[in-house]
Amino acid sequence: MRRGGILIVATLVALVAPALAQPPTAERPTYQAGDRWTIGGLAYELTGVDRHGYVFTAADGDALHLSRDLTVTKVVQQRASRSSSSGSSRTIRPSIACRSP
Repeated sequence: MRRGGILIVATLVALVAPALAQPPTAERPTYQAGDRWTIGGLAYELTGVDRHGYVFTAADGDALHLSRDLTVTKVVQQRASRSSSSGSSRTIRPSIACRSP
């Protein structure tokens, strides 16, 4: 009977130990207006910070909107129109929200 008790205790410890482990935490980075990122060969400058996140803008007018967790919330692409010099813009919103486990 003693072996059965030890086996049960060992099994319970094995099941409970992973639940008690907590994922490591990291400080969120802080960014300031003027900070630059280079993505896909384009340099993006941080042009806006608010309570929702960050707005990085490229020289061609494209913009990346990121949450405080650095997930993409919105992409604005500036496209030059072939028929006029005024151009147009296109906003892309991600259809899948990425979340941490």
